[in-house]
Amino acid sequence: MSIESILVKESDTGVKHTLTMKPCDLAAQKEQETTLKYNSLSEEEKKQVEEIIFLLDKFCVGDCFFHELTMVTDGLPKSYLIQQCGTNLN
Repeated sequence: MSIESILVKESDTGVKHTLTMKPCDLAAQKEQETTLKYNSLSEEEKKQVEEIIFLLDKFCVGDCFFHELTMVTDGLPKSYLIQQCGTNLN
């Protein structure tokens, strides 16, 4: 079984969005790591990344899903930063 898309509905407005899932390309994410490292973030940005990691772990959300979510949502840290921080915390 695999998930191809997810339909979500905004509770306030009732607007529906379809999130289409694509295979995760980890090689492309590794190239992006050279652009901005987790360690170069401000303390506030690091705190936001750590809070997101906590929520992803708590609700068992995978890296590929979060990556796709960052593609359609402004304001979220890039998925490679989340992966770097997770690696640093482990």
